[in-house]
Amino acid sequence: MSSRLLPLPWSRTLATVAIDLDRGRSVIVRSNDTNRRQWATSAHRGLRGSSFAAAEGREERVSALRDATAELIGTAVSVLSRVASLQSALEDEYDRILEVARARGLAEVAGVVIALTDDLLEESEVFNLMLGRIRREGLLLDRHCATRLELLLPLTPFDERRKRCMAALEDVYTPAPARLPLPATPDISVAHLHELNMADADDGLRELADRFPGMVVLEAGDGHLVAAFGDIDSAESVITMVSGVGSGDPESMAGALDRGRDLHREVGGAVIVWNGYRPPATVIDGGQDISARLGAAELRTFMHSLTERRGSSVHRTVVAHSYGSLVTGLAAAGSSGGLDADAIMFLGSPGTGVTGVDELQLNSPDPRILAARSPTDPIGLVNSAVAGVHGRDPASAGFGAEVIPAEGGHSDYFGDPAVLDALRRVRSR
Repeated sequence: MSSRLLPLPWSRTLATVAIDLDRGRSVIVRSNDTNRRQWATSAHRGLRGSSFAAAEGREERVSALRDATAELIGTAVSVLSRVASLQSALEDEYDRILEVARARGLAEVAGVVIALTDDLLEESEVFNLMLGRIRREGLLLDRHCATRLELLLPLTPFDERRKRCMAALEDVYTPAPARLPLPATPDISVAHLHELNMADADDGLRELADRFPGMVVLEAGDGHLVAAFGDIDSAESVITMVSGVGSGDPESMAGALDRGRDLHREVGGAVIVWNGYRPPATVIDGGQDISARLGAAELRTFMHSLTERRGSSVHRTVVAHSYGSLVTGLAAAGSSGGLDADAIMFLGSPGTGVTGVDELQLNSPDPRILAARSPTDPIGLVNSAVAGVHGRDPASAGFGAEVIPAEGGHSDYFGDPAVLDALRRVRSR
């Protein structure tokens, strides 16, 4: 039963609790009405005196407390009834996704979709992302329900505990700082910057440097790596790649560097592999946007430093893949002041955090927004032209981006001829 995997109790249980509470409220209201009629009858029959007046005053105060109690219970009933309805919708959607997953030959154990064959691995990850999103919605609904009910009570120590919990969550997703951020002036050459970063590099970074000769380390830290292929100080164009879920672990980081090196060879110019944020570790974690919002601020800072370092002489393109498109979309949101870039290319996006190009701001005289989503990319299961895990598909017509007709799976964009041609055209403008 899906309710066992969602934070709140089963919707029918919530509805039953609401009904029982409403019955109790009705009993209080009827009892109060009966007492008022009895006191009114006694007064009408001529009962008077100080004792009667004192008793009547005491009853009025008790009656007022009963009215207040009934009102509080009524509010709680209203909250629980609405939450039960929303919880029921989440349960239905959760069960529908599991039903579709089973129909496509996937298995499910304790709310996790499992691929029985290798060719279904990507699809199972997308289904798990969808289920994770619903569980996240369940957590938000649970929080909403608790908050509304807490408003009916005096302040308690729970408020402080909740604040500490939220602070801990932000701490988990706060990006590790670079030991030496990219200088905004070319006084320190990239070669010297590489030497400084490698001077106290750990074994993992040294292994990556040996594996990718020619890679220049621009920034390094705990789980923080920004590296370049090509000279960012002399190239006419610089592409900054922003990767997504799982790109923080060493093997995935190597995969991103591999794609960056290939892109440098295919397109030319300089290519920066930017991993300056703490990406979600799994597709289920990818249902949250905390790491993207924190990472967006880091990306804005980095692109601003790059722009200050090079001035207007360089063309800047940000290529955002998968969850990285959410980081980039939030970084480029007009409400945040925009992003120092001439073009953005969204690839295989689960959503960008905005509804269209009119909400994006590139600090450029000739801004361009491009997007690609292959029809065989399973990320299409979690977004559409209307909505998605993190907003509307940027490759849909309503978003307003220039659409690239890509083909292949979720990890094939960097070798797709249409994507590579589009990048060559963008950088040559």
